[in-house]
Amino acid sequence: MSKTKASAAWNDLSAEQRETLEKWLFEENLSYPQAHERARKELGFAGSVSSVVRFYRRTAHERLMAELAEARERAAEITGTAAGTEGLRASAMQVIGQLLLRQVTQNQGTVRDWSPLARLLLQSEHNDLQREWLAARQKSMEVQAMRGAVDTLLKAGGSQRSMSMEQFAALMQRVKEEIMKPAVKD
Repeated sequence: MSKTKASAAWNDLSAEQRETLEKWLFEENLSYPQAHERARKELGFAGSVSSVVRFYRRTAHERLMAELAEARERAAEITGTAAGTEGLRASAMQVIGQLLLRQVTQNQGTVRDWSPLARLLLQSEHNDLQREWLAARQKSMEVQAMRGAVDTLLKAGGSQRSMSMEQFAALMQRVKEEIMKPAVKD
């Protein structure tokens, strides 16, 4: 965000007046022209509607940065606990979802202002689905490999009954390790 010009019309307002204007824009959801007219009448604001728009965007950005700093602090607190990476990722996505909701409901701007957060959430959901699919696929491949190993063992004349459970479990573990070993490149 660019630096605020010293000549910005809202700089002529007191801190209390800026808080009032902020309340009108963010809590009462007044449109820019409505907020401008009310600020002109009640606060003696001499700026234009576009100045109110710039004030809104500047304040929205400052609020977002404050919320992100708070989220970062919460994440640091969570990191200090025994939470795993999956829990941290889920917490981060929840915070981003809250930020997106706040941006959509409070921002009188365009989709361009909040679409990066929406894209991030969609990408996270896509990644979750991919992880689930890959885990299911891996499990399926393990089961197929185990079945193949048992079939091969039975065809070779062995029998599950002729070996102890420990021997069979050890054989299955070796088969599983062989299957899951990374391929050696020539």
